[in-house]
Amino acid sequence: MDELLQVANATHDNDGTVKLQFITSDGGSFESSSFYVGRHLNICCSTQIGCVNKCLHCASREVPFLRNLTSEELIQQIAFLSDKRNETFDILFLGMGDPFVNFQNVFAAYTYFCKEGATQIEDVLLCTSGMSNNRAVLQLLSHEPQRPNIVFSVHAVPDTLRQKIIPHTLLYNLDSMKKDILFYTAKTDDYVFVNYTPLLNINDKPEQLKDFALWCRDIHNCIVRIIPFNTWQGTALSPASNRTIEDLIDLCKDYGVRADVRPSYGTAINAGCGQLRGDKVRREQRNEM
Repeated sequence: MDELLQVANATHDNDGTVKLQFITSDGGSFESSSFYVGRHLNICCSTQIGCVNKCLHCASREVPFLRNLTSEELIQQIAFLSDKRNETFDILFLGMGDPFVNFQNVFAAYTYFCKEGATQIEDVLLCTSGMSNNRAVLQLLSHEPQRPNIVFSVHAVPDTLRQKIIPHTLLYNLDSMKKDILFYTAKTDDYVFVNYTPLLNINDKPEQLKDFALWCRDIHNCIVRIIPFNTWQGTALSPASNRTIEDLIDLCKDYGVRADVRPSYGTAINAGCGQLRGDKVRREQRNEM
C-alpha cells in the first residue's frame, strides 16, 4: 500500500494521550488520537477532513469540509496510531467526521481489520448523529458476525433544540432516529449508546434533561453516555455544571435507563472529545514540505 499520509505533528499529554496531525497527498489536514483507559489502548480515528455535521460543540465545525477519507487512509491512520505496538486495542470512529456519511470506506477499513487485525482488535465503535442512510447501514451491520458498537449523538430533545446543536438534523429527526434504533436493537439484541453533552444555558435546563431521559426510556437496550464539554479556542460555549450531570444520571435512573459519564483524555493538548480539528498546519508547514 502506498504511503498516503504524512505525520505533520505529534503532541503528547501527560495522561498518555498522543495526538497526530496528518497531511494527505492532496494537502488536506486532519487530527486523530490514541489514549489509554487503564492499560487498554484506544484509537480515536477520524473519517473525514472537516465534518459535514457542524455540531455546535465540536471544534471540527471550524474546519471547512474537504472530503471523505479513503479506506486506505483510514487503515494507515490506525496503523500510525497503533504504532505497531504488540497489544490489543479498540478502534473508535469518534474523531472528525461522521462515519455513516463515509460508510463505504469505513466499512471497508472495518472489514480489513476484522480479518487482518483479528488478534489485536478488541472492540470497534461507530458514532453517528443520524443520516438518511441510517436504516440501510444498520440493516447491513445487523448481519455482521462481528458487529461494532453503535453510538447515536442526540444531545437534545425536542428536534427544535437539537437542530440548534446539530444543524443538519433538520433532514433526520428524532422520530426517525428512534425508529432506526428500535429496528436495530430488535434485530440484534445489541445495546446501543446515546450521547448527551450538557451545555450551559443551552440544553441543561431540568425540563430539557427530563425530555431526553423520557426519549431514551422507550429504547430497551440503551446506555446513555454523558460527555462533558471540552472547551476549544474560539468557542463561546461553557460546560454545564457537575450538578446538572448528576441530575441527568438520576433522571435516567428514575426512568430505567442506564447512564454514565465518559471520562475525557488528552484535553491539555486539545485531543479530547470535540477538540480535534487539524486546520492550522497547515499552510505554513505545508509550504515547507
